[in-house]
Amino acid sequence: MNRELSQYSTDLADYNGRVADFNRRADSGGFLSQSDFYSQRQALKAELSELNERRVNLNSEIRFL
Repeated sequence: MNRELSQYSTDLADYNGRVADFNRRADSGGFLSQSDFYSQRQALKAELSELNERRVNLNSEIRFL
């Protein structure tokens, strides 16, 4: 369980870094096109959904300890 929690924390921190980078690029016009912006935004949203699913599963496991 500790390993899964540690990995989740690491993955969440990495994700937050990618979101911050995405936001900086969005603020500075750093995307090649609107399509590139939306594609990368969708990838981040999909990753967040996966992280949220992992969080829910971890919380469920913790309740049964």
